[in-house]
Amino acid sequence: RPNKESIVVDDEPDYIEHGDVIQLVHGVTSRALNSHDVASPMTPLSQEVSCYIDYNISMPANLLWKVEIINAKESNNKWNAIMSQIRLVHVNTTAALKYTGEQLPDWGFNQFEVAADRRQFTMDTIWNVEEHRYTQDKDKKDVLEKLLKTEMIPIEPTQLSFWDKFYELQMKMLVHAEKLEGHMYSSEPFEWPLMDKGIAYWVDSASNAQIHLLGNLVIWYSATLAIVAYVGFLVFYLIRRRRQFFDLNEDEWQKFRFGGEIFLAGYFIHYLPYLFVEQTLFLYNYLPALLYKI
Repeated sequence: RPNKESIVVDDEPDYIEHGDVIQLVHGVTSRALNSHDVASPMTPLSQEVSCYIDYNISMPANLLWKVEIINAKESNNKWNAIMSQIRLVHVNTTAALKYTGEQLPDWGFNQFEVAADRRQFTMDTIWNVEEHRYTQDKDKKDVLEKLLKTEMIPIEPTQLSFWDKFYELQMKMLVHAEKLEGHMYSSEPFEWPLMDKGIAYWVDSASNAQIHLLGNLVIWYSATLAIVAYVGFLVFYLIRRRRQFFDLNEDEWQKFRFGGEIFLAGYFIHYLPYLFVEQTLFLYNYLPALLYKI
């Protein structure tokens, strides 16, 4: 808290609650997290975040952050490790602490960049604390030693239901796909019907053994040809019937249309939307459409 100069905890728990204003202090160096309206090094549209403050310049220290607990009702407005979803808003600039996904160069030890963004309500501004280290020692050397050596040892395993795990995995995949920009095994939708490019799921650097996602060539190409043939016959028969030439009787015609159009509609419903998607795509995105094609 801003009015405390020590990270030593008291016997009585002091809960951080929704709406509290805090400082984020690095336990080893005792430097507080600072931000100001200066462009971040890797994402210029965001503002810089660091624990460095040059007191020789006129820029004041902006060290205060407001805690917003997104799922506050689940924890009675208290910040809990692991379970609470947190947004940290810089008091002076109203920018939210954000993971940008960009990697810093050598001077930043190739760590991932953290910045502050005035667009608060994005997935990248949501945080959770996985480990809570604390101490009751007042000697700085003892505090430092415990901070460096303490490991997170959960008292009880976290229990997640199947649907909790399912939801978390789906959200992770959605967020990952949105941020992925280019990949050596990515492909375009127009390449999928002919399977121009597969996906290497695993490559052994020592033996060069590989596991690839590749379809059966006979099934893949014959199914593609079948779609072309069906569309061709459908257009042909429609034109013929328009001119009052009935090559198929009514029952055969209905079977030909009903079965083919259902599978054709299913195929295009699962395939055509990807032509308008701007994110990075892979061959596995084609698999639902492939089922209808087969």
